[in-house]
Amino acid sequence: MKRSILFVYLTLLSILLSIDRLSAEEWFKVKWVNDGDTIVLMDGRQIRYIGINAPEIKHSEPVQKAQPYGYTASNFNKKLVFTKIVHLEFDKERYDQYGR
Repeated sequence: MKRSILFVYLTLLSILLSIDRLSAEEWFKVKWVNDGDTIVLMDGRQIRYIGINAPEIKHSEPVQKAQPYGYTASNFNKKLVFTKIVHLEFDKERYDQYGR
């Protein structure tokens, strides 16, 4: 009996400690999907995924043609995160050379 009560207390303690990691500051709503590897949050920040280099879509600034499967990657990204709430984890460097 005492072991089961201890187990319940330890389980509740671990849940309470994990709630701090899931604070509102780490969760963001996606406003827009730029392409297959970049999104825009509701606060206007552009986020580029780490470790993903999706084919590019057509851009006007700078002028760039769409690469094969660029729109496929963009549409897949939209299905995953567009208008959804996402949890972000950052690398050692929070921004790339383009400020994303």
